[in-house]
Amino acid sequence: MSSCKIINEYHTEIEKYCVTNRLDSDKVFSYPKSWDNDTVVVLYHDAEKGKKELLGEISSAPAAVVLKIEKKYNCLKFEQTQYTREYLSL
Repeated sequence: MSSCKIINEYHTEIEKYCVTNRLDSDKVFSYPKSWDNDTVVVLYHDAEKGKKELLGEISSAPAAVVLKIEKKYNCLKFEQTQYTREYLSL
C-alpha cells in the first residue's frame, strides 16, 4: 500500500479511469508521486537521462509530470499532461 491517502482510498476509481483511457494502472501506482491532502502528481523519472557522460555522475534531472489527480468534493478529477500517453499508455 502507498502512504498516499488518495491512492489508497480511491484505488478502484483510479483503475477505472486508467481502463477507460487506455492507461497502465500498474505504472500509475508504481511511479514516484508527490502529494498533499487533495492532490497527487504521478511522476516519471529516467535516471539514465540524468547521467553526466564525462563525469559518470547522476544529476538531478527533473521528473516529468505524467498525471495529476485532484480530489474535490469527494470526487476525483484527472488531468493528463503532454507526457501521459508517452509514459502511461498500454
